[in-house]
Amino acid sequence: MGHFLNERHRPVAEQGFVCTGRDLAAAARQGRHQRQELEANAFAIEVLAPRRWLGPHLRPLPGLAHALAMADRFDISREAAVRRYVDLRDGALAAVFSREGRVRYVVRTDDFPSLRPWRGDDITGLLPGLVPHDLADMDEADAEASLTRPKGFDLFSRTRFQADDYAITLLVAEATEPEEDAPGFRR
Repeated sequence: MGHFLNERHRPVAEQGFVCTGRDLAAAARQGRHQRQELEANAFAIEVLAPRRWLGPHLRPLPGLAHALAMADRFDISREAAVRRYVDLRDGALAAVFSREGRVRYVVRTDDFPSLRPWRGDDITGLLPGLVPHDLADMDEADAEASLTRPKGFDLFSRTRFQADDYAITLLVAEATEPEEDAPGFRR
């Protein structure tokens, strides 16, 4: 619908606007087609899950259960709900979308530290050993293995396993306070 309501959008294929699953999930946007997809996706999620209605899901402590409740409440996919949750929630959050223990893509807030694993990388170290469809408890994750600069952060993760070996992992990074007697800090 966003393509048809935006007068600047022009089809890039002879058959009109063709949106593939890959277009909907792609995070990097380069070129006219990708830019139009980003704009249409932003329009769609604002219509389906308006930010003014999301307050109750964003206020509690960060958690994957809140994002999944958004999916149920607004009848949107879990993936769309988690992306929306990370986009609107304050704090250092990231969501890793994976299949068979390999990263499909990552979305994160601006203040989340840089992750080591990226598209195609193995993340089985972040995934607890549960059966599909279980929602793992929030657990401390290995910041050393997961972050490019782990010093100063505690990392927590929670995973929702789904059918066909898909999983969504929410990561929460919390800044640690420097020890008072740590060398190199002046009082």
